[in-house]
Amino acid sequence: MAMKRLLVAIDIGTTGARCMIFDESGLRIASGYQEYGVIALRKGWVEQSLPEILQAMEKACRSAVGSSEVESSLIASVGLSTQQCVTCPADAKGEPIRQMLSWQDVRASHEAEMIERRMTSAGFKAITGVPITPQSTLAKILWLRENEPDVYDDAETWLQIHQLALLRLGAEGLYVDEHECSMYGMWNVSELTWDPALLDLAGLTPACFGEVVPGGTQVGTVSQAAAAATGLPAGTPLCVGSGDAGCGMVGMGAVERGDVSITIGTAGAVLITSDVPRLDLAEFLIQNHVVPGRWSAGGVTLAAASAYRWFRDVFGQVEIAAAQRDGAEVFELLNELCANAPAGCNGLVFLPYLNSAGSPRWNPEAKGAFLGIAQDHERSHFARAVMEGVALEVQDILTRAQDYDLEVESIRVGGGASRSPLWTQIQANIYGRSVQLLKEVETSALGAAILGGVGAGVFSSTEEGIDAMVEVTQTIDPEPSQVPFYQALYEAYTSAYSALAPSVFAQLNGLASDPENPR
Repeated sequence: MAMKRLLVAIDIGTTGARCMIFDESGLRIASGYQEYGVIALRKGWVEQSLPEILQAMEKACRSAVGSSEVESSLIASVGLSTQQCVTCPADAKGEPIRQMLSWQDVRASHEAEMIERRMTSAGFKAITGVPITPQSTLAKILWLRENEPDVYDDAETWLQIHQLALLRLGAEGLYVDEHECSMYGMWNVSELTWDPALLDLAGLTPACFGEVVPGGTQVGTVSQAAAAATGLPAGTPLCVGSGDAGCGMVGMGAVERGDVSITIGTAGAVLITSDVPRLDLAEFLIQNHVVPGRWSAGGVTLAAASAYRWFRDVFGQVEIAAAQRDGAEVFELLNELCANAPAGCNGLVFLPYLNSAGSPRWNPEAKGAFLGIAQDHERSHFARAVMEGVALEVQDILTRAQDYDLEVESIRVGGGASRSPLWTQIQANIYGRSVQLLKEVETSALGAAILGGVGAGVFSSTEEGIDAMVEVTQTIDPEPSQVPFYQALYEAYTSAYSALAPSVFAQLNGLASDPENPR
């Protein structure tokens, strides 16, 4: 019997790089992970070290490929999934000349306002499919032009981490896929081309971003140097994947009209597949789907599983100590803590705006908050409130989609939150809809593996790869008694936001300490 070929996925996230190896049926064979940090220079200024990220990628690969379960001669392809909306100024060969500006960086607020003065928000959205925000690559490029002119003048290319990782592994040039193009803020999402007026605003040309190719395109092979650094076999086909959200849709099999993918990762992404670009959806991100000829409409909450991680770091010292003592998994202990609290946490609600508010609110001044605190609240209530708050924000995105008559057929959930039966049930109860769980929870990595398989000829199409590798293992139905309760909690949640925005958030921002200018 022939051995199944192995597909390698490299997933470069906000706080860590993961290498996962699957066989062509979607079975996870091995994985490796390496964490790295973000650099918070001052309020709203967030950067990352590119050498640290790329070295972490290599270590994660060595860990996965070195597993006793992996027969390296069977490795057929390498595909990538990466964080999006970052900004990496580089030279003509793609060598970075500055640290990367993170997608979390919001320093370019004045530049976003300048873009809006040059063209209306509606006009910008009609071209790009995305709203004007400080997080866009366009706004960050304009900030660098104004504040770091030497960097702007020296930069000949403006890249995402995806392109840098491909180069590091052996790609023969600079390549970007359509899904990632639609996050730059200069891409015409309907006509599938760079917009001349927006390029002119930034003083750039299409050559600054590399060649646009479909996700699942082979662009080289693993070089000898990369093989030595990663353990991957030299000569392995190296393929363009996509951004993490796009790969997540592939890894969930969300490629038909009305398919919804919800990923609760560092950020939370809600993406709904459409066969037309719904540019009338003012508050939503409209992007090119990884599958050509389709689009996605959706929203993002900028702190999702990262909010739970924040709770662990700040309030989970008991669980951290117990995990270190007993060899347990700290998040499993936190999940047990959450299970001790009732639905609704006795009137405690959490607004998950630790990194401001994304779609559909788009409020860079929004702040996180616990509301309704009383003397009977315990740590378990606060922990569960974080789970519920993240799901309530996702429900706000789904509610807006329904208001726009956007077709919603099936909902599949992925990301770290899907490992928790409690968090998954909370999601079903808050959404008031059944949610489907998948065999593989790391859906962005699985999507990258599928696209790598397409590029290397293992699969003839993305759909064939999905049929082979994506498997729904469970459907979680909402508990009928909980749906009206959570609907009332959702109404309280949206009322809380309305009461705090914009004046209270603005006041709190005015009082926040700046590490550069401490009081």
